[in-house]
Amino acid sequence: MTGLYGKNNGFLPQFLAVLSATLNAVSDGMNYAWSSPILPRLKQKNSPIEITETDETWLEISLLIAGLIGLPLTTYLVDKIGRKQSTLAASCTCVIGWTMIAFADHVVYLYIARFMMGVAADISFISSPMYIAEISHKSFRGFLAGIVYTMSMTGTLIMYAIGPYVDFYVPSIVAGVFLITQISTLPFMPDSPYFLLVKGKFVEARNSLRRLRGKGDVEDELSEIQDNIEAERQKEKGKVSDLFTVPSIRKAVIIMAVLNGGQHLGGFTVITMNLHSILETANSEYLGENFAAVLFAGLMLIASLLALLVVDKFGRKTILILSTITTGITLVTIGLYFSLQVSQDVSSISWIPVVAVMIFAITFKLGLGIVPIVLTAELFPATVKAYGMASADAMYVIFGSLSIYIYQFLKDDAGGIYTPFYFFAGCCFLTGIFTFLFVPETKGRTLEEIQSIMRN
Repeated sequence: MTGLYGKNNGFLPQFLAVLSATLNAVSDGMNYAWSSPILPRLKQKNSPIEITETDETWLEISLLIAGLIGLPLTTYLVDKIGRKQSTLAASCTCVIGWTMIAFADHVVYLYIARFMMGVAADISFISSPMYIAEISHKSFRGFLAGIVYTMSMTGTLIMYAIGPYVDFYVPSIVAGVFLITQISTLPFMPDSPYFLLVKGKFVEARNSLRRLRGKGDVEDELSEIQDNIEAERQKEKGKVSDLFTVPSIRKAVIIMAVLNGGQHLGGFTVITMNLHSILETANSEYLGENFAAVLFAGLMLIASLLALLVVDKFGRKTILILSTITTGITLVTIGLYFSLQVSQDVSSISWIPVVAVMIFAITFKLGLGIVPIVLTAELFPATVKAYGMASADAMYVIFGSLSIYIYQFLKDDAGGIYTPFYFFAGCCFLTGIFTFLFVPETKGRTLEEIQSIMRN
């Protein structure tokens, strides 16, 4: 049997390695969604920690800014100690961060913990996709690369489900279970054959590839990887300046900047971090915000699973275009509802924002929420992959922080809560047009073939 689950491609050992390598994404998803259910609780009179309105904004943004500050460390670690070891280092850091949150009795500890975990999330956001792309067979690389987002959405669902109801320290325990499981299992998984060959460890690379493919004869693929690495070595060693001076790499940087910008300026960060307050403002008579938030995260998780199944079948580009268009429509719908709410009684149609948010969860995660992370690990050549993925991550952080500022400014100073949703919708449509014109299709192509496309 061959194909997606064919034994000749070694799907199972690769799947198990990826599963272990992405457990930390559950913690990241919980951390990302933490502010939505937890900050409203911290504002209550019986809160274990006193916070201000300024703290609300900065506890959200600190997580993202920390990632930007941690970029130099990230690029150093993934090339120095490797993708797998960098992921483990990030997980150990997150264990410390969650422990600080569990025992925090002052807001300063929350800032420190969020900052630490922001740096760790940045490391794992780069190291895990690199690891996955370098161990995966081309026939299901898209499926495996998308698992990291599915795990992240699992974390978001967990946080929405337990955050409003359990004691303040409980989410830390739950996240810690996933992190410790990864710390206990990932060291026993095969390392990246690419990284081992770069370090001159030919025997270890062969053994790693044999474990990953589930067969003894891997000489052809090993030679292909070695030839590609040697070809890259013949070129001048990659530099940060290559991101701007080499046309094919510059194109990759622009593509990832637009797609990462499209994710956040398409409303994902704002909705995820402020879902409870948005639904409360909608004043729906049909679903409470706590239950609606759980349903939202559940639909995102289901959509992520579906995306894994179709990303290697229908292609990255087609899915991305459809996702941006449909996501934009849902955001326009939410904006229209809030516009009507200003001057009319909308209680009879208060189901609209709830339904629209649920559709957003599906349409966003089916494409815009998962394809960019797949492309991040595919578009950059080996010589500058760490720099390239770091630049994409920087854009992710910058646009994530910017989207929060834009939301607060447009909501409070430029019309009302409906204004940012119109803005986010426009960004989605523009991202779809850009994808149609400039994003290459990478489905079913090796990393070497993708580089050929980018150069041509």
